[in-house]
Amino acid sequence: MRDTQRAAYEASKELERKLVPLVQRLLHKYPHGLTPDEIADKLHVSVLAIRPRITEMINAGVVRDTKYRRKNRSGKEAYVVALAEYVPDELVLDL
Repeated sequence: MRDTQRAAYEASKELERKLVPLVQRLLHKYPHGLTPDEIADKLHVSVLAIRPRITEMINAGVVRDTKYRRKNRSGKEAYVVALAEYVPDELVLDL
């Protein structure tokens, strides 16, 4: 791996490590939840960096995918996630 590739890889890994706590703090401010696009906008990062972190957080039980949907920038319906502590079971999307 070239030194520039290594540097880019290390920078992306560092961003990943920082994003989860940033997303958690943000979602504490929005107990009704946000879409991944809204989270990315508020944190000024790419939604492509946010979506995998949201999936990890859902799998870890930190956030829950609610039954709510809102349109994202592309006009498509996007799921709304919220911290698990704020989402009652009846609002969780059954997969």
